[in-house]
Amino acid sequence: MAVDRLVSKILFLISLTLVGQDAASKTATPYALTLLAVIFIVYAGFLWLTAAGNEKQVEKAKQVISAAVIGMIVILLAWAIVAFVLNASKNVTEG
Repeated sequence: MAVDRLVSKILFLISLTLVGQDAASKTATPYALTLLAVIFIVYAGFLWLTAAGNEKQVEKAKQVISAAVIGMIVILLAWAIVAFVLNASKNVTEG
């Protein structure tokens, strides 16, 4: 559980950092956060490979993988929803 909270806090802090930047870099935000999720998955894979039969470490690796995948899905869905809403509002105001 602590790993889930840590992953979510890190993703939240990074998203806060990237939101204040200009519009060109805002489109890179979901990609940067997805890259961070992939880094967490690689870290969890390393934990799993080096567990050497330690069930506690294997369980921790599974938790990190599930938290990273869930975080990646949430980030990409949120980005898709925002992109859709902004595109729809742009079409309404222009047309």
